[in-house]
Amino acid sequence: FFFKQKTAYEIPKRDWSSDVCSSDLGTGSPARAAAPARVLVVGDSVFAVFDHVPEARAILEARYPAIFAVTACQKLLEPGCKEFARRSALDELRRHAGRFTDAVVVGTGYNDRLGAPFRRAVREITDEAARQGVRVVWVTYRERGNVRGKGRTMNLQLARLAPRIPHLSIADWQAYSLGRDRWFRPDQLHLLWAGGTALATHVVESLDAALAAAPAAPSGG
Repeated sequence: FFFKQKTAYEIPKRDWSSDVCSSDLGTGSPARAAAPARVLVVGDSVFAVFDHVPEARAILEARYPAIFAVTACQKLLEPGCKEFARRSALDELRRHAGRFTDAVVVGTGYNDRLGAPFRRAVREITDEAARQGVRVVWVTYRERGNVRGKGRTMNLQLARLAPRIPHLSIADWQAYSLGRDRWFRPDQLHLLWAGGTALATHVVESLDAALAAAPAAPSGG
């Protein structure tokens, strides 16, 4: 059974010109208490748009009921850069084990270090996902503004690692958002209303592709 998914452009737009997600936002939303969700979403201040643009959350949850563990300053393996972001993406993945069934979406990384630390983070998160029997959809990084070089380097590292990790799929947000400067605040990283709904649409499309392409990762027991 398939839903007709509304895109970012089909949902009526309100005046969200001043509604953005920045590094001083608070913590993410509490976990769902109902039956297991299909998807866990982890992310930093870029993905905290799901807490501040209801339409973005609605686009994702219309197809994939989700747990949102998104917090400004979140890091992949280490405690975040502020006290309220002590749980890492890996911590959240472990914390929600058994509460979702299909995939974890990773939107964290802008606060992390390049090179070996980033490669280790990808390996540890995908290893944990394999133990839980879920796929990983990793969202690429913007190559604009003051994260241009960092984003490009991390995207290259992801591209090299993905063929070696069968249950890892890439959601190419960098390519999807290219030339869409009006989706972003002046830093070309954090999102306005249109960017939030576009990100949600891209995540849904990427989940569709990842889950159709292959079964979930084998459980590590």
